[in-house]
Amino acid sequence: MPRYSTNDDEARHIARITHSMPIGGIVQVFLRGARIGVDAVMTGANMGNNGGIPFGYTGPDRPGPWQYYGEVFLQTIDGQKHIVDLLDIDRIEQAWDDNREAFEKAGLIQIVDWRED
Repeated sequence: MPRYSTNDDEARHIARITHSMPIGGIVQVFLRGARIGVDAVMTGANMGNNGGIPFGYTGPDRPGPWQYYGEVFLQTIDGQKHIVDLLDIDRIEQAWDDNREAFEKAGLIQIVDWRED
């Protein structure tokens, strides 16, 4: 399970990542503090918030603070699957053009021509 944000900077970080990341496809993920990215197929994502109710709270009202979480599901070209917390990611970039043929050859994606004749 991904970690909840614990302060405003972490909440803004999650918002920035989710706003700019591709919805799916082949991506390059840069972890915080890393100089190179990891190419992978993004197979899914999970994100949300606590609704203003801290974990374990059983009281009648919503005391806040709101906390946010997120994670992405990735599969690298060698078939390894990874779940990465958004708080550990610096940025996610689209990497489709550079990698689509290799990922299709590895059987991780299928390129479909949707043109109607």
